Order: sequence, then C-alpha cells, then structure tokens
Amino acid sequence: METERNGQADDPLMYAMQVVTQDNTAVSTIIRHFCATNLPSMQDFMHRVHGRITAPTRMRCIVYRTINPTFAIHGVYRDTSVNDRFRMSFTRFRLSAHNLAIESGRWNRRGRGRLPLEERMCVCGAIQTELHVVEVCPILDNVRRTYNLQSLEDLFNGKYNIDQSCIMCHKILNLYN
Repeated sequence: METERNGQADDPLMYAMQVVTQDNTAVSTIIRHFCATNLPSMQDFMHRVHGRITAPTRMRCIVYRTINPTFAIHGVYRDTSVNDRFRMSFTRFRLSAHNLAIESGRWNRRGRGRLPLEERMCVCGAIQTELHVVEVCPILDNVRRTYNLQSLEDLFNGKYNIDQSCIMCHKILNLYN
C-alpha cells in the first residue's frame, strides 16, 4: 500500500505515515523497518505456514491436518449469516482452543509442567481427545444420532452445511465444559 500511494500528498495513509515516521519513537522505528523490508508474497507466506503445520508431530498439528488436510479457508468465515456464538465454537474446536482434557492438560498443572497424555481423562474413562469425543464417547451418543455424525473429518469437511457444523461444535464443547 505504501508503494502504491507514495507521492500522494493528499492521501490520509501517507500523511499519517509521514507524521509517525518523523518522530523518533519505538513505533516509528518499527514502521520504518517494516516499510524497508521486502515482504514475502502471500503464496510464499502460505507455503511457510503449510510447512510449519505439516512437519511437526505435535498432537495439535496432527488434529489440524485431520480436520483441514488442504489447509483451505473454511466457508464459515465467508458466510455472514452464521451465528457468531456458533462460529466461535467451530473455530475453537478447529484450532484446539477448547477445554477438552487433551488441551487443558497442556496448561492445568500450575508450575508442575504438563499433565501426561494418559492422565487427560474423559468422564467415560478414556483419554479425552477430539477424535474420542466426536467418534466414540458415550456422552455424545445423542448428538451423533441426531446428526448422523460418524467422524471428526465429517464435522469439518463439508458433509454438513455450515450452520449444522457450527451448531454441532457448539453442542460438543458445551457438553464437555
């Protein structure tokens, strides 16, 4: 944007940039550095992100690759008619930003490190992962029957319309809160 608008004295962005970069503040230094740096193209940036997700063997990355194998932007983020509360549940589930034991065990031991995987238990007695919750946990039997939900991949990969997927994620997370 700076390159396109450079030399346009009446442009509000360029005026703001000129005022900010004339000061000798931390922000002006950051902005000057940012403008002087050659930024990667969106394709290069996405390639770098793709590499960081596909290489690791951490559980979060494995689950995300299962949910979003093509690393595509889901339609839920383009559809403005989806209830925001349900969309947030969908996003939280998709990014492992939920309160299931698999995730809360990463941070719940106050200064004593992570809870070992085998101790991140569901009330049904199994290790509480996203896969367990969606596919086998008896607590979710009613939701699975109601929506004919069979796999974690089905929830995120287009088997259901966007509203149904978001509502299911919301119900799942509410059942385990």
